[in-house]
Amino acid sequence: MLQRAVERLRSKHPAVRIIYADYYTPAIQFVLQPQKFGFLQQLPRACCGTGEGTYNFNLTAKCGDPGAVACADPTTHWSWDGIHLTEAAYGHIAKGWLYGPFADPPILRSPLL
Repeated sequence: MLQRAVERLRSKHPAVRIIYADYYTPAIQFVLQPQKFGFLQQLPRACCGTGEGTYNFNLTAKCGDPGAVACADPTTHWSWDGIHLTEAAYGHIAKGWLYGPFADPPILRSPLL
């Protein structure tokens, strides 16, 4: 529905470059296929937390609070603290927006196109 609205806007304003950037699809792919992005294949366990529970997440003891510890290698995790993504995950989204496939059209297109 949103993509159709973007298409209508593009038709209405052909001199304007309107880009559809998708955040949801890569975020879901991190959960469903973490190894595709170089993340550990595991439960969505936060990199930084108090070590509690399956997800290493405690809303009352967030990353940066006493007792919270970051994992040794954040590049292997997509979840930083159970709420935010890691720098590595955001990097995959940014690359997908810049070069595809998470933006239509990608923000940086080949000059030959």
